[in-house]
Amino acid sequence: MQLVLRHLTAGVLASSELLLLQTIFDDISGEAWFPRDAKTRRDFAAYILHQYRRGLVAPDRLAAFAALAARRKFANALPLSGALILLVEDDYYVAAEAEAQLRDGGAEVLGPSASVAFALALLERRPAPSAALLDVRLEAETVFPLAAALADRGIPYVFMTGHGLAEIPPPERRRPVFHKPACWSAVISALSAYTP
Repeated sequence: MQLVLRHLTAGVLASSELLLLQTIFDDISGEAWFPRDAKTRRDFAAYILHQYRRGLVAPDRLAAFAALAARRKFANALPLSGALILLVEDDYYVAAEAEAQLRDGGAEVLGPSASVAFALALLERRPAPSAALLDVRLEAETVFPLAAALADRGIPYVFMTGHGLAEIPPPERRRPVFHKPACWSAVISALSAYTP
């Protein structure tokens, strides 16, 4: 996109300024959630330049503002845009990865929760989640009491497990089940079927 920024600046910026804008553009547009089409990339480059010309010149502030705008203005086509996903996972690293993947898919994340009790408490908040991603086994308990509560509220859910299908009751096996390590594009695709 360097050519786009050079064209948009038409030689009025110093090379250090152009490098700053290019770095911010590259960092944000390189994210997995950022659309790849040329028009969106061109519009985003123009947006960064416009903010810079309006006086938002502090690098950290410009980068933070551009990242926020990129998610709100330029990432409308994300599969989970507008969704609130309840995340229930007791493994810290899996939860962190899941949260990052869901956010990259455009979702807001409720949680993560490492227990059924905490997840049930989260369900009392408003707005209600659009859908839920549930680890089957949470330390010494299973997630099925929470699944029943979700079903009662009409909130769809999918499972993730590091164990076999035998751990999931037969009536629940009609739901999507993903085995760890998860294929995140498939998980996001399944969740997007249930979201606005």
